[in-house]
Amino acid sequence: MADYVRGRQWVIDVIDYEKVWSESQGDGVTVAVVDTGVDGTHPDLTGQLVKGLDVTGGGDAENDTDGHGTGMASLIAGHGHGANNASGVVGLAPRVKILPIKAAETDDFDDDEWAKGVRFAVDLGVDVINLSFGDSLATPGSEGAKAIAYAQHHDVVVVAAAGNEGNAELSYPSKLSGVVAVGAVDESLDHWEDSNTGPGVTLAAPGVKIIEADPTEASGYAQGTGTSDAAAYVSATAALIRSKYPDLTAGQVINRMVKSATFLD
Repeated sequence: MADYVRGRQWVIDVIDYEKVWSESQGDGVTVAVVDTGVDGTHPDLTGQLVKGLDVTGGGDAENDTDGHGTGMASLIAGHGHGANNASGVVGLAPRVKILPIKAAETDDFDDDEWAKGVRFAVDLGVDVINLSFGDSLATPGSEGAKAIAYAQHHDVVVVAAAGNEGNAELSYPSKLSGVVAVGAVDESLDHWEDSNTGPGVTLAAPGVKIIEADPTEASGYAQGTGTSDAAAYVSATAALIRSKYPDLTAGQVINRMVKSATFLD
């Protein structure tokens, strides 16, 4: 099963992980995953987590009964398992540390709650914050928007999913100023039809038929599609840059990602 999992990670060849890793694997960088929690006992994520925060009142940021947060963490910092770590999911930045922020049980994110998680992450000194959710009430002036502004003021790269409604408009919080809003492309690197578009989309990344860790499945894995997955890959990219060039500001990291991207046809 595990080798089959690795073989289905088409992103590895498209991005050319080995070439990327010759430059950076994310050492010394921490990414906060604000999501449904992250299961640090998953074999592809052992040793990758630092102590996080559950803002839902449940008390355990590593209790992920939905699987989404663990999936996003695996795309960022999964290290695989088994002989030579050749089995399971490997992330784009396998030496990154993950700070889990449990902000929801499912996909119902309350911006008053996740805002607390964002501030907690900033105060701990994270380098990147991944927000793989949309359709939030984090409009300008909200607690979520204020927390993101707090992160940006403290030189943190904030990445968010553009949304999966197929609209010509971004969902919040990706629509907020300065947030790296991420759309999704498929295996042919074509625009995914349900990815939101329009002014404000910063980057696009793989987001279709993505194999990821999922503790709620008997196999430990699931296939995901959406801008959530794409956002995770961009967060990993930001982490790789921050690891290799620690003196760059958040704005310079974002600028470097944008300038190194290619235009979609």
